[in-house]
Amino acid sequence: MNAPPPSPPRGLFVSLRRLLATVVELAQVRLELLLTELEQEKLRLFDALLVAAVALVAFGIGLVLLALFVVMLFPEPQRPFVLGALVVLTLGAAVWGLTSARARLRSPGGLLEATRAELARD
Repeated sequence: MNAPPPSPPRGLFVSLRRLLATVVELAQVRLELLLTELEQEKLRLFDALLVAAVALVAFGIGLVLLALFVVMLFPEPQRPFVLGALVVLTLGAAVWGLTSARARLRSPGGLLEATRAELARD
């Protein structure tokens, strides 16, 4: 006669082991989500900084050339005043640009938004 197959073990320790395995798996999934979000944030910041650097270089070159052109349009005695006005305008534009860049780099939903939402849902 064949013996019936052994039944799976039952008891408190088996249940605790399964519960611990579930908790470890849940923690691993949340950690992977956290690491993925950190990687995305790093790439987003690098992309924003690279674009900002290229734009600032191009903007600077363009402003220098424009300032030279405008200064050359005026007669000799008025050139220092025109140059001073262009400096004030350029510095104002630089301040506006930097505040705009700072606002764009702020994360819309905050850092690790999806991770916090998942933890709140759990």
